[in-house]
Amino acid sequence: MKQRLLDVIAWEGIRGRIMSTVMATGNADMERAAIHLLDPNPTDAVLVIGCGPGVGARMLAERLGQGRVVATDPSSVMARSTLRRIRRARLTQSVEVLRASAHALPAVEGSIDGVVSVNNIQLWPDLDAGLAEVARVLRGGGRFVLELHEWAVPEPYDVTSWMTDLSDHMALAGLVARSTRRRVCYRSGRGFEVLAERIQQ
Repeated sequence: MKQRLLDVIAWEGIRGRIMSTVMATGNADMERAAIHLLDPNPTDAVLVIGCGPGVGARMLAERLGQGRVVATDPSSVMARSTLRRIRRARLTQSVEVLRASAHALPAVEGSIDGVVSVNNIQLWPDLDAGLAEVARVLRGGGRFVLELHEWAVPEPYDVTSWMTDLSDHMALAGLVARSTRRRVCYRSGRGFEVLAERIQQ
């Protein structure tokens, strides 16, 4: 409980604002990699879990054109930062910014073509509930892209065992891992990426 409270505090107030600034540059290449792997169509609806300062949400909106982005984050600081970034880019017509956690995604069942999570799945309060929500909002055949630093893998796992465990949890939720890539060199450290697909009903 104490650790969970500390995790929440880290993303609010002055600490949250500092983290927002750091993440805007430090995670930009990971956001770009996630969008490249997702490879959305111009009219797709894409939901971003843990949008942080909104760098990825903006990239998505600029790429989609006629599509829409639902950018979510449980932190009020991050949600405000994303909204400011989207307003400056004049993309408010195609991006909706909402405070929400992975285990309660603000989207209708089967209404989303793609879901993106960059450097936050290790912070989800309930992995199974979060993955179940990803599967719920995705249409059949919809894609889920995950990018994560290797150093962020929760203890006591190593990267290999955690990825294996994650794949098992995704399968239980109705998500099938289509590709994984390890030892990806990002600006902020080595990481890995996973592309999963919602099982057709």
